[in-house]
Amino acid sequence: MTTATPPPPPTSTPVGFRNGAGSSFSDRGEGPSSTAEIPSNDAVRENAGGAVSPAQRPQPDRGRPHRQDTGEHPNTLGLNRVDRAKIISRSQKKKKNVKAHVKIATQNMNGRTFQTKSGQTRSKWLEIHRAMREYKVGILALQETHLTEEELADIQVKYAKSYEIFNSHLPDNPTGSAGVGFVLNKGMINTNDAHTTPLIEGRAALLEIKWNESETLRILNVYAPNAPREHLDFWVDLEQRLKDHNITQIDYLLGDFNLVEDARDRAPQRPDDERAVEALREFRQTYDLIDAWRNDNEKERVFTYRHTSNQRKSRLDRIYTTKEHSKNAYKWEVNTKVIYSDHDMVSVKHSLKNAPHIGKGRWTWPIFLIEDKKLISSIVEKGKTLEGKLRGPFANRQEENPQVLWQDFKDDITKEAKKVAKAAVNRIATKLKKLREEAHRLANDPTIDDNEEIRREEALIVEEIEHLEKKRRSASERNAQARWQVKGESVGKYWTKAN
Repeated sequence: MTTATPPPPPTSTPVGFRNGAGSSFSDRGEGPSSTAEIPSNDAVRENAGGAVSPAQRPQPDRGRPHRQDTGEHPNTLGLNRVDRAKIISRSQKKKKNVKAHVKIATQNMNGRTFQTKSGQTRSKWLEIHRAMREYKVGILALQETHLTEEELADIQVKYAKSYEIFNSHLPDNPTGSAGVGFVLNKGMINTNDAHTTPLIEGRAALLEIKWNESETLRILNVYAPNAPREHLDFWVDLEQRLKDHNITQIDYLLGDFNLVEDARDRAPQRPDDERAVEALREFRQTYDLIDAWRNDNEKERVFTYRHTSNQRKSRLDRIYTTKEHSKNAYKWEVNTKVIYSDHDMVSVKHSLKNAPHIGKGRWTWPIFLIEDKKLISSIVEKGKTLEGKLRGPFANRQEENPQVLWQDFKDDITKEAKKVAKAAVNRIATKLKKLREEAHRLANDPTIDDNEEIRREEALIVEEIEHLEKKRRSASERNAQARWQVKGESVGKYWTKAN
């Protein structure tokens, strides 16, 4: 008896990123095909001359890497950390549906680690992970990453399931200064066709990512020099390198520019070096880039960097886009103290052309309220009252009838549930919202340039915001540790996601 044997699954050729010397950008490649061509049962019977038992039937090759007892990817055993990161990145590539919009953000990390009050050194990458999850960021541009190739490889392996991570560092001082990178959220965008080009090592990198069938986004991430006299050479050099790579269009220019174009973006107000500002403006004009937020908010003032010693503030971190994309860019935000850094995160949402408007959706009952005995007891009492009214009689059925009473009952308990949920969940969030509103009010106070007391008060409010954000992060970390202790060793939904 003979049985049909399926052909082996097709393989594909890996596609590499354009890498530059002194840079650390991971390769990409196609994983194995998910299934092989399997003959039908009828064809098997015909070839075999009769029925075939389940054990004799050819089984499909799923093409999925199987986890070994060591917990290592099977193709990474014996490899160094950099090569392991590349293999895992390729193996976890999968097709992702594109959403109608993506949040693009920029954040100066001010180094990869921070010191706790107890003197411990901790990585900021867990904060980056939390920020992307909490603020739903699809593409995050980072400056001052301070990463070596080995450190980058470790991070790529650790977060391989969730993110594609790229980095370009200074060859002579990777951990001490500069460094630019991108973090792409696999849960929100399709990262299969992403390409990153390091243009100026540790200072500028270009991301090209296919957004949909017809649109490719080009996002330029920069960390400009601190010294004003270096800006002219920096922008001229950057423009030339873009020409060398045949890049004629930039959709978004973002990062830490270490200067402001408008005196209003500093408190106290003062103009920056004229030659440095003019060099940036000429670069923007070459690629038709505008400060869309400033154009829409001519009189408003926000700050992304605060100098603690002299209470000086500035909007160093910005996002530029083209006039065409500015029509589809919305929800510009400055999120204060998202991670342990002296810079704030700036973000914008980019939507597809002609995309339909998507509202906030309908409210749903939070699951945890089912355990609120006081709320449930109140609803039961209101339900009993409704039950009595439904028995009638109804004097005027146009104004009072079972349908109207039932709708009023639902509206009443929904209103009560929202109130309870807000009180239970959003104590810190509500306080943070009020503090941010007060900080924004002070930042736009007409006397802030001349009144150091106003600037000091705004700085104190920002410190309180940072304190509350730390409390939220600590609580989240404790909850995650407790959840791992309870569910981490039991095979289930939580274990599957973690592994």
